[in-house]
Amino acid sequence: MRIRTSSDPDLAALAALIGDSSRAAMMVALMDGRALPAGELARRAGISPQTASSHLDRLFRGKLLAVEVQGRHHYYRLHDERVARLVEAMATIAPAPPARTPAQRDAARTLRFARTCYGHLAGALGVALTGVLRDRDYLGEADGAFIVTPAGDRWFRNFGVDLNALRKQRRPLTRRCLDWS
Repeated sequence: MRIRTSSDPDLAALAALIGDSSRAAMMVALMDGRALPAGELARRAGISPQTASSHLDRLFRGKLLAVEVQGRHHYYRLHDERVARLVEAMATIAPAPPARTPAQRDAARTLRFARTCYGHLAGALGVALTGVLRDRDYLGEADGAFIVTPAGDRWFRNFGVDLNALRKQRRPLTRRCLDWS
């Protein structure tokens, strides 16, 4: 039996933060990379603004969310891409709740088909596009990550995409992502 030491990461505290269904719903609502106001996050979680405020404060103190203040409005976003990857990874193994209405079924089908996830294309469309880019040798792999091949450089340039400008941005140009859909 292994004894837990003080230097071990406190996974239980992190899991407890994410494990509340209202907090989890608010984090999922932020997966597209946008910052949303507390009222909108409360609506998406199905809770009162006062309750949402308490949950958002806990997520902020736990470094899972960041806040942007504009006047008297607070806009919340995921703290960084590591948090987005954590939520996405958890979503790959989390059971999907059953759709109870036709509108919920349509929304789930649309979400599984195509969405953005913290700045990249996700869903069945993102997976299919990645597969085509790999099949045509426009994307390769190195050290467990995707890279744009020389053929991909030419194809993207002919398509009008300035890869050099994109490489100068803070976000990586390519990323391997576990897609839960």
